[in-house]
Amino acid sequence: MTKTRLLVGMLFLFVSFVPLALLAQDRVITGKITDSKDGSPVTGASITPKGSSGGTTTSAEGTFSISVGSAVRTLVISSVGYAPQEFTLTESNSLTISLVSNQSNLNEVVVVGYGSTRKKDLTGAVASVSAKDFVKGALQSPEQLIAGKVAGVQITSNSGAPGSGSSILIRGGASLNASNSPLIVIDGVPVDNGGAAGSINPLNMLNPSDIENFTILKDPSAAAIYGSRASNGVILITTKKGKAGKTRFNFGAQGFAQVRSGEVDVLTADQIREVVTTKGLTTDAGKLGTESTDWQDEIYKVAFGQDLNLSASGAAANGKLPFRISGGFLNQDGILRTGNFKRQTVAINLSPRLFNDRLKVDFNIKGARTTNKFAEEGAIGSAIAFDPTQPVRVNSNRFGGFFEYVDNATFGAPPRDLAPRNPISLLEMRDAQSEVLRSIGNLQLDYSIPWVSGLRANVNVGFDYQKGEGTTLVSDSAASTYRRWEVVNNQVVHFGGVNTQYKNTRYNLLADFYLNYVKDIDRIKSRIDVMAGYGYQDFNFKDYAYADFRYDGSERENTRPAFDTYPSEYLLKSVYGRLNYTLANKYVLTLSARTDGSSKYNKNDRWGFFPSAALAWRVSEEKFLAESTVISDLKFRVGYGVTGQQDCIGFYEYLPGYSISNNSAKY
Repeated sequence: MTKTRLLVGMLFLFVSFVPLALLAQDRVITGKITDSKDGSPVTGASITPKGSSGGTTTSAEGTFSISVGSAVRTLVISSVGYAPQEFTLTESNSLTISLVSNQSNLNEVVVVGYGSTRKKDLTGAVASVSAKDFVKGALQSPEQLIAGKVAGVQITSNSGAPGSGSSILIRGGASLNASNSPLIVIDGVPVDNGGAAGSINPLNMLNPSDIENFTILKDPSAAAIYGSRASNGVILITTKKGKAGKTRFNFGAQGFAQVRSGEVDVLTADQIREVVTTKGLTTDAGKLGTESTDWQDEIYKVAFGQDLNLSASGAAANGKLPFRISGGFLNQDGILRTGNFKRQTVAINLSPRLFNDRLKVDFNIKGARTTNKFAEEGAIGSAIAFDPTQPVRVNSNRFGGFFEYVDNATFGAPPRDLAPRNPISLLEMRDAQSEVLRSIGNLQLDYSIPWVSGLRANVNVGFDYQKGEGTTLVSDSAASTYRRWEVVNNQVVHFGGVNTQYKNTRYNLLADFYLNYVKDIDRIKSRIDVMAGYGYQDFNFKDYAYADFRYDGSERENTRPAFDTYPSEYLLKSVYGRLNYTLANKYVLTLSARTDGSSKYNKNDRWGFFPSAALAWRVSEEKFLAESTVISDLKFRVGYGVTGQQDCIGFYEYLPGYSISNNSAKY
């Protein structure tokens, strides 16, 4: 009886586990991978179960066989020259999968300055980064979108202050004395990199959510078309346009917080007391306080921010007027107390096509208002050096109630010269603010001339206007400005505080005209692309001069400037051209030349010539690589170019003149 029960039990367990074992068995998937265009087999395609490291490849006939676990639901198929694809498994074990070629990427049009060219016809070092490849996250400045995305382009933050810009280097610096910043071109308008007064980042006026694409011209053969301003490379920024279809609204909101990553390791209050007590003089211990203040913790805070964006895009007038309108608001606190940055932006794009699409109109206008509240960064060094045994505040009306070192203990003694200042006092008793308004706009007309096939005329007029102003106020009771003095009626009068004002305006006007002729010669698989044009840009600057004011707003004697404003201006005229010739879809020759005339220089040395030449060989188009499953595109190229740097001198420096000691001097 016992043996019978044992046999029945074993039989029950066996029958119970047989279905589970069957379920756990692998299934064998067979199939064929084909080209979606012509149905031809794809050789060497990789088939991998998603989430697994194992896999197989297709045969010369495009067939494959792979064993997968029962838990596998998706196969990942990839092959050189094709877009990767994920295929969801069904009950069928026999599959036919079509891959879409990504060779069309080589026919994508890339903006190269004064026109565009096919990606496969590029001969210079040109990199293009589109919106889908941008850096994701809480980004406040446009250049952060491509940080780490382009070889040879180094983007380093200048400061941790909110709204601060970045240093952009393309293949390193080109000058020891002049600027190493690249030329920035926004929708065809070369902009002023200098920035208005009160602006710490000239790119801050551009909302990152409005940007569609970056194109970076890295080597001289590619950048020489911009001549005297291209020695540091060129960055072309294209903003988003309207698209045909129903009106689409897009709203984005994100909040973020920033914290300091660490702090300088310094002695604590107890460690200071121990060192002074054991190693110092007997009188030194009496100079220490009774507090335990972490000065670095006092000056820093968690910085919160909000970024809001709203856009509408579509096509009005029965689809004939594509448009895009957007607005944005950014509010970012600084990790250093009292720091803040705000930005309001608006952008409008209209891009209709007229006369049976022969005339392409592209109208862009962007405006921004930024406000900065600048924290006193000197507080950082002071926080490292200040005595942690002292309190932040004391029971006194002097120096705003903040603890400060004084020369002696008597009432009214001045602050000690060589002692550091209270870090919190440096932050709280200083109010430095600025407001910057900036607008960039252009109207571009591109007309295909009907009586000459392939000939286009392009006119681009634009502007870049910015106005900046601000004030810096330091309380007259602040220790940091205690020793300011002036002579009144032959008497030295001490006064405290700072009250300074600044303001300037900058604008430039642009007019460009060029002709572009493109012709395909199918018989020999060749293509000719010729462009020639003329450019004019007028730069105007105006700096406002102010008297020296006391903290209470009263004007100091004999400080009113001789002139209220100091205007400056220079012109840049250009003639340029480019030839791009492709032979047999394999050999590409690019020649370009530009002549720039800048009024910054003496009339005898005003013009410069900037040629370039580049040659490319598309090896992948040769017969011996035509059937390669490993190489989809291989190109060898060599190039030469001459670029210039016109910003190495200031305004009118070629003229002899007198230098005045200050802006109130009169002689």
